[in-house]
Amino acid sequence: MAGNAFLAPAVQANIWEEGEAQCHVSAPEQALGDDLDDLLADFMKVSRTLTGMPLASLHESRLGREYLVRFAKLNVPAIDVRKLIAANADTADAIMNNKDIRAAAEQLIYLWYLSAFFLNTTVGPAWVYGTTDQYEQGIIWKVIGAHAPMMPMKPFQPNYWAKAPRLA
Repeated sequence: MAGNAFLAPAVQANIWEEGEAQCHVSAPEQALGDDLDDLLADFMKVSRTLTGMPLASLHESRLGREYLVRFAKLNVPAIDVRKLIAANADTADAIMNNKDIRAAAEQLIYLWYLSAFFLNTTVGPAWVYGTTDQYEQGIIWKVIGAHAPMMPMKPFQPNYWAKAPRLA
């Protein structure tokens, strides 16, 4: 039994998304309205305007619906997705110069590019992420020609890191 005194202590696993306090941050939520399906087309239109991306595929429409649900649940007084959607016919400059919807427009851009809201939370300013699939589908990775860090490249290509990057 004397040998047991020299055993190493148990190793604790650091499970992804459990170690960082920021990964546990949540945003205040409100109940969803019944009109989300009616709002999706205009949400996608204002999303195309603000991101500068076509966002026309079926996959992007599905992702847009997920983002609309996340945005509609967000209960932050200065960030009103319905006011932003109402401005769907405006130009990007007009939207960004409208003080009533600028904060919502910034959050929409963050959401599409990074799959996150940047909010003041109980732990201070923090990124509030959605699912890992949303993170992986962030526009930023397409723009810079990379896959999302800590996510497998799709489709997986062995030794991809050894090849010269393809610039879009």
